[in-house]
Amino acid sequence: MPDWLITGCSELLTLRGSVPRRGRALAELGLIRDGALLVHGDRITAVGPRRRIERLKEARRAEKLDFGGRVVLPGFVDSHTHLIFPSSRAAEYEQRISGKTYAQIARAGGGIRSTVTNLRRASSSSLRDRARAHLRQFAAHGTTTLEAKSGYGLDWKSELKILDVLHQLHQQQPLDIACTFLGAHVVPPEFRRRPDAYVDLLRAARAHGRGSPGDRAARRERRSPRKGGRRRHTRSRTLKCRLHFAAGLLLSPWSRALCSGA
Repeated sequence: MPDWLITGCSELLTLRGSVPRRGRALAELGLIRDGALLVHGDRITAVGPRRRIERLKEARRAEKLDFGGRVVLPGFVDSHTHLIFPSSRAAEYEQRISGKTYAQIARAGGGIRSTVTNLRRASSSSLRDRARAHLRQFAAHGTTTLEAKSGYGLDWKSELKILDVLHQLHQQQPLDIACTFLGAHVVPPEFRRRPDAYVDLLRAARAHGRGSPGDRAARRERRSPRKGGRRRHTRSRTLKCRLHFAAGLLLSPWSRALCSGA
């Protein structure tokens, strides 16, 4: 793989400095005018003003790529996406604007469970094609890395279908995709009377090794069973979790048990 000397950067944003940025630090972009980059393989080995970078010994034997006066900045990272889904629920926004709550929409057959029903019926190829179109939009707007969750299958066959599609897409196109198993997105109807079977789904995902440790989504309209048997399973499996939940809502006992092993 050749080395590359990238020039023609009218403005090069390095974003150097301590992180996370707050307050005035958000305006400190580490800007270099008439900047250049030296790249070896998949690593940036030097960055700075063009004249200095061009004098480096490695730059003399590198292939040159002139960006023609463009602004160059690091790719965006989208840390929360649901990339794999069968169809849009945009029509529900109109219902929300008219005053309906998420819980009311869900009881009428909409919400996450409607997506779950449609995804279970969808083929892997149709899900993959739809996701590819969205990935092209991500790339066109500067995103180079994204996290993508499962969670719209909620049975092992469908969750595995989502994770397999995500892994295929990660290999087949240039954007980096970090997978998360979101088996605890919402409790599907068939598990409401069989909580131990629901925990078995999470355990199977861990054994399979697809995706990072599970996310747990908490919202008021998603009530989770609280039986002690589920907690005993959780303690013995010690699943690591990440949490995301709507502002102002209390975490359910099931969520706390799942992530603490209580």
